[in-house]
Amino acid sequence: MQEKNDTDVSFCGRFADLLNNCEYSQRQVAVKLGLTEGAIINYKRDRIPKAWELLRIAKFFGVTMEWLLTGKDPMIQASSDSWRERCKLAEAKLSIVRETLQGVLTKTK
Repeated sequence: MQEKNDTDVSFCGRFADLLNNCEYSQRQVAVKLGLTEGAIINYKRDRIPKAWELLRIAKFFGVTMEWLLTGKDPMIQASSDSWRERCKLAEAKLSIVRETLQGVLTKTK
């Protein structure tokens, strides 16, 4: 049996867990977030949303963007943070995640 490591639980896994524990259907969540159901499916599989989408997701589920992206830091959203600061931080973190994923994909080819 293959051992599970920390990187196995990603944004996609955390997002899927939030959806599975949500009182709404996947379609209802998509409508409430202003996204397509296809986008929701992609986020559950392997895609990371844009900053504005990530912010909507975080607010909808009442979690922090940092927790969604990394699984670290407080899960519960702090109300004192400026949304612009959170968006800038999320964009920076998304950039790091994208670079890392590109590196991994390049190595596996």
